[in-house]
Amino acid sequence: MKRVISLVIYGIVCGIVFSLTFSLIAPSLVGMLSNVTALPSSLIEPLLFIILLFEILFRFLDFLAFPSLKFIPTNPESCNFLDREQMDSYTIDLERLGFMQLMDYSWSSNQAFSRFLVHPQQYCFAEIVQLKNKPIFYTIDSHLTQNWLLSIMTHKPSSASYVLALTPRHLIKYVISIENYSPSFIFQSLLQWREQVMSDLKIDLVENLTIEYHLEGQHQIRKEQKRALLKRSVIVARIKMLIFSLNPKTEWLGDYEKSRKKLQ
Repeated sequence: MKRVISLVIYGIVCGIVFSLTFSLIAPSLVGMLSNVTALPSSLIEPLLFIILLFEILFRFLDFLAFPSLKFIPTNPESCNFLDREQMDSYTIDLERLGFMQLMDYSWSSNQAFSRFLVHPQQYCFAEIVQLKNKPIFYTIDSHLTQNWLLSIMTHKPSSASYVLALTPRHLIKYVISIENYSPSFIFQSLLQWREQVMSDLKIDLVENLTIEYHLEGQHQIRKEQKRALLKRSVIVARIKMLIFSLNPKTEWLGDYEKSRKKLQ
């Protein structure tokens, strides 16, 4: 109920903002564009209207795609979409590497299941995830100081997730063909990558293994994603998504290179 009310309020606010924005900027923009392009104002004004409407409407839809995270302790038996055999297989693989199970959670209105594990010696978290009607995958994460987070994910990113969901200090490498890489290789790759990033950015490892700390980090990332959605041009984002679909990426390095060069 709260979410419905929030969506209604947000929709009303978007409508008011759109109306005010268009009424305030349209006359001056139409005149300026008419002078620059030599196009008649009768053509420019509807185009401008469509562009602004597109920006606000799809911004609203993008915002809906990133609801606030709510992790609810659960058990595998309550998730009828869960691939139990694959979940148990990944769990065994990670436990052989020294990970220990923490808790199982459902989230995203019970449309997703996560099993969290922790590595007491290497201060890493692992999460085995299944979204409803999607293949199961796992991630291995390591928190660093100054809010940096490293992740290796064993799934292919979508253009929407790559363009809309990634944040500057959450660095990600994607393992596209998981059958070609053992869990041990993936884990060691993260540890080696972590050492390189810590050295380059002059930052340290966070030695906090509580699930509360890790989930709070997930909540902060979601808040950052939603703030970015409000600032990002929807049209530019769609162009980037098209470019990504033509040339998919296997890593996201955010502000890493920029931060590294500042320290050189």
